[in-house]
Amino acid sequence: MTTIKRVFPLALSALIILMAISWLIFWSQAQKQTPDNFYGTEDDVLHDFGPVAEFNLTERSNKPLGLADLKGKIWIADFIFTTCPGPCPILTQKMSQMQTAMQYADDVKLVSFSVDPERDTPEVLSQYADSYGAQPDKWYFLTGDKKEIYNFAIKSLKLNITEEDNQIIHSTMFVLVDKNGHIRGYYNTSKAEYMSMLARDVERLRQEGTESE
Repeated sequence: MTTIKRVFPLALSALIILMAISWLIFWSQAQKQTPDNFYGTEDDVLHDFGPVAEFNLTERSNKPLGLADLKGKIWIADFIFTTCPGPCPILTQKMSQMQTAMQYADDVKLVSFSVDPERDTPEVLSQYADSYGAQPDKWYFLTGDKKEIYNFAIKSLKLNITEEDNQIIHSTMFVLVDKNGHIRGYYNTSKAEYMSMLARDVERLRQEGTESE
């Protein structure tokens, strides 16, 4: 009995350390998915990284949502999945903060794409969104065909997604898209200065109007 009492805390500590190491590896790999020069800009003029490709997915409300539904809106995109072990809750919390900051900006939307659509059904995403206080008309959660989501992330937004040892490794960037569907910035979510830069750039786009540079 004494031996068991001694072994259990050691085993628990080892498990916690292993989980922490796994989380750090996940985060570091995800941060490498996009090159540094795609991070937000300190220039006076926002860059234009090109148009976003068409997509047609299913929102947590079980209604279809595609690029056409976001026309005329500024939107911030990220990629998450509800069973993510570490980074995704952080990303979603930061997105929640953006929702609060942009609460009265009707022309600004938030869009979270699930990279695990087979598990993340509209019902699952709805529960996940509710747990973060996501407003249905402000913050969209999308699921659908896995191949379409991966192709959209990789080919259109230039954000890599890989699967290693049954683990999904995905970018932890936020992507800023203007009212014409053009990518205008990439933001490292692990750095507070980039989140401030994102908020500033959203306001730039609101003042810029509907014309892309």
